[in-house]
Amino acid sequence: MNSAMHYAHDGVYLLAFGTVGCAVFPEGAIVENGEPPGWPIGACPSARHRWNILTCTWDEMPLSVEEAWAQARFKRDELLAACDWRASAAAESGIPLAAEWRAYRQALRDITAQPDPAALLWPEAPHE
Repeated sequence: MNSAMHYAHDGVYLLAFGTVGCAVFPEGAIVENGEPPGWPIGACPSARHRWNILTCTWDEMPLSVEEAWAQARFKRDELLAACDWRASAAAESGIPLAAEWRAYRQALRDITAQPDPAALLWPEAPHE
């Protein structure tokens, strides 16, 4: 069995590598003999990174719109949770939540009404 190294790429990014007979290469990929440029390749920093065979560096891939909105909602939820105690304390005491905190919390809930998840204008929390 031939155990020569092969790698597959799309012209810029490494898609797969391995030994003949053991590697599965994506359909339509360019398959080359030998080791990928920059071999041995260090550990991938994250699932968002791809090995650039032209520069022999890890490139971070941009977020999709769906991923950017998911990150925005996650951050919004964290910021709301960080001040939930204020709303709970106000409700338990029967004293209304201060207007600036109500406005801040509403602005956080409305964050997804902005058109571009990559350019969100986040509200600033009121001062103590």
